[in-house]
Amino acid sequence: MRVRHVLVGTTVTLLAVAGLPAVAQAAPVDPARAILSAAEFPAGTTGYAVEHETIRTTDDVNGPTRTECDRRLVAAAKKIDGAPATTAKVTRGSVGVESAVVGRSFTAEVTSLTTACDAESDTRIRSVVLPAPQDLARFRTFVLQYAGNSFQGWVDVRGATVTVDVSSRGSAAADRDLFWQVLRAQVAKVERQP
Repeated sequence: MRVRHVLVGTTVTLLAVAGLPAVAQAAPVDPARAILSAAEFPAGTTGYAVEHETIRTTDDVNGPTRTECDRRLVAAAKKIDGAPATTAKVTRGSVGVESAVVGRSFTAEVTSLTTACDAESDTRIRSVVLPAPQDLARFRTFVLQYAGNSFQGWVDVRGATVTVDVSSRGSAAADRDLFWQVLRAQVAKVERQP
């Protein structure tokens, strides 16, 4: 899982990339145990594959940091360097779905990274920030839509970050309902993990 993918997703590649007090004291989240199983994805999804790793960002942040976008990328990369992560992938028709659990909170860094990078990009390729639904408002949540063919969300839960990417292939529209189903299911599973 490359840092650009984790932070902003497969379709953008960076422009070429608080729970309740009782929950905060819970045991650390184990991404490998908290990831959705094939049966927990919405009906009609196929091709389940899972990947476990420790995020290494050194190769992704070498080079000059001339812009605020560059500086925010480095800060975000440092925040998740060494964190355990597990990603599950499925498809439904022409839509690809990825759900990941990263063993460290970094939604604040993604928010500031996206703001900085969008400010430096062409207005035609900027993402659209979507409001968090009421049921996710108690968490630090950041949700984006890219050109109608990709939805991405980050939610900090119990010291970890859930990130979901639902993207269509070609010119087909991404499935907004599928995105929200997967994001809610993944957040709920992280919340429940013992």
